[in-house]
Amino acid sequence: MEQKIPGEGKNSCVLLNSTLNLVEAYFKLFYRVSKRIEQRLYDYQNNSSADSKDLGDQRQNQEETKESYSYYTYSVDNESLDYDMKKYNESMIDNYGQESPIEYDERNEEPSEEVRMRVQQEKEPSKLFYVHQEDERLENLPIISNKKKIESDINHLHDKDSDQHSVSVMGEYRGDPKNFEVLDPQKGSHVAYTVKGYDMEGPFEGKRRYNDFFNLRNLLTARMPGIFIPPIPPKKMMFNKTDKFLEERGYFLQRFLQLTCRVKYIVSSDEFLLFSRPSGDFDKMIETLPKVDAEFLLNRFEKEFKFNFEEDEKEQQENMAVINSYTVFIKKILPILKGIKDQIKPMITERDIQNSNFPDLICLMTQFADCISGNPDSDDSIDSIYIQTANDISEKLKNPFKDYYLWLKGEIYDVQALSDTLESADKLRKTIDKLESKQKSTEAKLDKLNSKKMSFQTLFQKDSTKEESKKTCIEQIAKYKEDIEIYQKLTNICEKHVAREVIPKFKEEKTEIYYKMIQLISVGEIHNCRLATSFWNLLQSQIKKASKDAEE
Repeated sequence: MEQKIPGEGKNSCVLLNSTLNLVEAYFKLFYRVSKRIEQRLYDYQNNSSADSKDLGDQRQNQEETKESYSYYTYSVDNESLDYDMKKYNESMIDNYGQESPIEYDERNEEPSEEVRMRVQQEKEPSKLFYVHQEDERLENLPIISNKKKIESDINHLHDKDSDQHSVSVMGEYRGDPKNFEVLDPQKGSHVAYTVKGYDMEGPFEGKRRYNDFFNLRNLLTARMPGIFIPPIPPKKMMFNKTDKFLEERGYFLQRFLQLTCRVKYIVSSDEFLLFSRPSGDFDKMIETLPKVDAEFLLNRFEKEFKFNFEEDEKEQQENMAVINSYTVFIKKILPILKGIKDQIKPMITERDIQNSNFPDLICLMTQFADCISGNPDSDDSIDSIYIQTANDISEKLKNPFKDYYLWLKGEIYDVQALSDTLESADKLRKTIDKLESKQKSTEAKLDKLNSKKMSFQTLFQKDSTKEESKKTCIEQIAKYKEDIEIYQKLTNICEKHVAREVIPKFKEEKTEIYYKMIQLISVGEIHNCRLATSFWNLLQSQIKKASKDAEE
């Protein structure tokens, strides 16, 4: 005897009644819509021209209809990328078949057969319906699709207005990063890139090797202590001519120029002109530049850079504390960034393989399903539709880990460049220590000469020679004192600039870029998930239908 489940009949009746009520509501809704359309067509035929009010109502209805089919909402501007997760969640509910509430007035009107047929057609969308919907919804989705997107986001992060010059970590904004390009690497005994850009004299273009970039940065670092000099990729002795390596190196060399163009201290300098407009051997051209000494650096800081001296001793101590604190932070953050980079690198290849294997997997699954159904060679099989859909999705799938990896390498280079800036400021203090040591040594030598004590060096010297030695020592001591005073002032100015300008703005920019990058990576992953979800949702609905047909 069959055992009945308590309440089974009652629950089934309730579910059946709810379903019938919902279907009836849809019939009534579509009946009302069809009647309204018929009435409007009738009015339009009887009235050759509608008045302005009717046209306004018609346009309003069109806009309302357009809004009712808007599933996803994105808010994108030049400064930020905001993703409306609330709309996304609502859309996912709709996609998975949970109907949105429909308001209608109760009317005892039976839908016509035409309306019933239309409802039935609406319930059976085409096989590629979901994919086409995704194409429309994701058409304007701001996904990072190449390295230029990251590059643009980084370089224009603080460009609040294209007509205004903003201030960055490195100085006053001087030019448009889009005007600087490094492209077309030509292999030979040496690899040469085509470089395009602008300096203070106008546009320039020519062939440059990696060593030209390397020499330029070393020259700038030595002659501009305390100034943030954008990084370049390190040298690589082996496997440095592969296409992949040259492409990545060219990207970071271009990034170097695009960051450099924002630094007025660099673009307007004689050092940069040696790179942009070379006139011979680089080493020989360097000899034409003024010698780097204390007076040269002080004049550059005060007159060219317009840096000010910090007179308050308390402020000087606070500046040193900021620099020391951030030096410790750099030592802590660098291993973390390198660890993330090492984790991301293998994920790039894995994601590429996963994206490319997706249609192959679906093809094998459909072949397996055909074999089970006992109809592997049927021309009526819908498997080709799924395979084509999978191929379409595979072409649209992104790999955001590629951009994430490049961003991480750039951040590591930038942190190392900031470390170089802090070290250049510290070298000024070490120079003071060396000068003080030389001053003490010379003063001790002068004391011996004045005391008339005999030594092996002075035993056979004439009195005139001893007087000349005394005079030389006095001049050297005076020079040491003068240089020490200048370097102390240089150190003061440099530490103030690093602590008040470079470090705070570096932290601010990197924080904003980090949040923006994570948003872009998230949108890329959401893009992939939604494409896959639309496909699996379609496949799941067809499996349920096939299973139901098999039971019947």
